[in-house]
Parts: sequence; structure tokens; C-alpha cells
Amino acid sequence: MSQSQPPRWQPPQQPVTWGTPQHGPQQPPQPPQWGTPPPPPRPPKPKNKAGKTLGIIAVGVVGFFVIALTVGAIVGEEEPAKEKTPAAKPPAYTVVEQEAEGNQRTVVVEVDSTKNLRAVFDAVTKDLTDEAGYFVEINCSTGGTDKVDNRLANGRYAVGRMGSAATGLDEGGSDFEPNEGRSCPAK
Repeated sequence: MSQSQPPRWQPPQQPVTWGTPQHGPQQPPQPPQWGTPPPPPRPPKPKNKAGKTLGIIAVGVVGFFVIALTVGAIVGEEEPAKEKTPAAKPPAYTVVEQEAEGNQRTVVVEVDSTKNLRAVFDAVTKDLTDEAGYFVEINCSTGGTDKVDNRLANGRYAVGRMGSAATGLDEGGSDFEPNEGRSCPAK
């Protein structure tokens, strides 16, 4: 009698990989492919010619202005300084009325001529420093009546925020308007 022998051990049909969390059959790595050509090289990136052109133009413009400013500064140093034209000297005037209180103040001025009325206005407002809105009336010293002045010009001047609110002008602002067709002395 013959006894049967236990089966012999045979290697597994699929490769065994140790240390991988996957179960089941594994794909073997691809063998190197000998004799296949390498992939073609990538074409080079196109150069940004517009950016270079704009950069060159910008440098040229900046360079031009630097040179122009330098030449201007050199020429400016060689020229004698021009003296400022002094403000017109106001003709003789008299302040006949000036309110001292309130946010709106009237200043009445009399003159004997229509010449340089703006200079009269500027001279009068130069001395007004209290915060208020000033309304300046410039009249001819002749030609008016007790009820109606011979008004040559009107002006407004704003000192501070209260002056701005009273006149509608910016702080420190002024406006001046001569009355056309008036003469002084009156005819």
C-alpha cells in the first residue's frame, strides 16, 4: 500500500508585495522601452517684445524730462530774478462807517475817484481780522443824496468760518465787483 503524500509547496501565481496596504494583484513596473525615440523638445517661449518696447520708450521719456528740467534749472539760474510788480497803491479813501459787532458787518468807504477801486477794497480788507463776514461798500464822496449813495463798487470778504457762513465764500475768500457807468466826482 502506498501512502499518499502531502502536496508539495508551490509558489503563488501572483507576486507578493510586502508592506503595501493594497490587497490583491499588483501591476509590475513597466520595463524600459529600448529603442523608442525621446519626446521632441518644447518650443521656446515667445519673447515679450511689446513690453521691452514700452520699457525703452518710458526710459526715453523720463530721460527727456530729466534733461529738460536740468537745462531749465541752469538757464533759470543765469537769468536775473524778475521783481514782483508792487500792488497798485490805493487812492485816498475814508472809512465813514464800520460795524464792530455781529457775524455780518458792513464797512462803508468814500473815495474821490474811480481809479484803483480794487486797491481800495484790498487796503480796507487787509485790516479786518475779527471773525465775521464783511460787506464793503465803496461810494463816491460826491453825487449821492441822503437816501441814495453814488455806489461805485461792492465787495465781500470772509474771515474764518463765521465769515464764510455769512458771505458764502471760502474762509479768507473775497469777491469784488465795480458798478459800470458810474463816475466820481459826479457830473
